[in-house]
Amino acid sequence: MASTRRPVADSANHRAPANRKGPSLSATPGSSQSRLSQPARMKMRTESWLQIVREEWDTLVQQIKNQRLPRRNQPDLPPYEQEVNYWKREIYQFVCQHLDNETGKYLDLILQEGVVPSKSPRFKDNPFHLALYATKDQLAEKDQRWKVSRYGKQLVYARRHRVPAELLIGFLHQTGTPDQVCSKANHPETFEPWRAEFLARLKNPGGTPG
Repeated sequence: MASTRRPVADSANHRAPANRKGPSLSATPGSSQSRLSQPARMKMRTESWLQIVREEWDTLVQQIKNQRLPRRNQPDLPPYEQEVNYWKREIYQFVCQHLDNETGKYLDLILQEGVVPSKSPRFKDNPFHLALYATKDQLAEKDQRWKVSRYGKQLVYARRHRVPAELLIGFLHQTGTPDQVCSKANHPETFEPWRAEFLARLKNPGGTPG
């Protein structure tokens, strides 16, 4: 039976995604950009976005690596700060940020540059899978495939409910065992019973859902 509990915040110190402005297609009259054709300007904009997203991705990968051993060596950390949960949360927040900013297509291109396992889901079906796979170093090799697949499905299910990153780990713990959450993720029509009210409250915090 699905849980009716709403997710509880994981950590008061969890950082929020930064709001960024990307490269603009507008050009100053007389500038070299103003003399470019529209396709050339679009290509320049794409290359600029790819550079921005790649730099952000590289920074995240290094951050996760730097946090791995310190968290592994602290067994008494609360659940939301433990190594694997920290990893899930950081990947979830980063990917959701780019999906929300409509820059997910650039992240997809960057992830496709790395090793792509056979039978990997498409980015539009599971945008978290390749990001997890690219940062899977803390998993034993024999566990990598199935754990990345499982974690990716968990994040897909959280995204379906538009769960904020700071609520992610609580949400996953409250909505069933890992196998149950993965099973729900495999059925696009499956939602938690409180989803509608929860989304309404996110849109209208402190107000009456409507």
